[in-house]
Amino acid sequence: MSDTSVIDMGYVPYPHQQRAHAIQSGKKVFVEVLPRRSGKTVGKVMTLLTEALRASRTFPRPEYGYINPYLKQSKKNVWQYLLHYGMKVPGAFKNEADLYLEVPNRGGGRSRVTLYGADNAEAIRGSYFDGVALDEYGDMDQEVWLSIVTPMLD
Repeated sequence: MSDTSVIDMGYVPYPHQQRAHAIQSGKKVFVEVLPRRSGKTVGKVMTLLTEALRASRTFPRPEYGYINPYLKQSKKNVWQYLLHYGMKVPGAFKNEADLYLEVPNRGGGRSRVTLYGADNAEAIRGSYFDGVALDEYGDMDQEVWLSIVTPMLD
């Protein structure tokens, strides 16, 4: 995928999502407080997919994570969006058993976006993240962020 490639995934952001995408681009930490039904989940999915596609590293594979308080919540609320938009990328591959989507990246390798639940935080440990989104953080044990996710960020 070249630097000038454009992939139409059918995403049309609201004005507040456009501002959020512009502000958070390239940042390790970004906090967003918006009301229900404002497009937070879709916006986060698109941010992770965009960063995954833009990654230039081939090894180790760029890794992105989406964490909800419960894995079942991630599967119910996020998986459909990740597939809807991500499977429009030529060469995308999904693994429904492990809830991840791989896409080709700018560097010629593949990047992975995986869904997690904070209810089994130990399953998140032991890897690294190039980017991560935490949804409904107020319903998670703060140790997930402090002790598990933060040390995993590049």
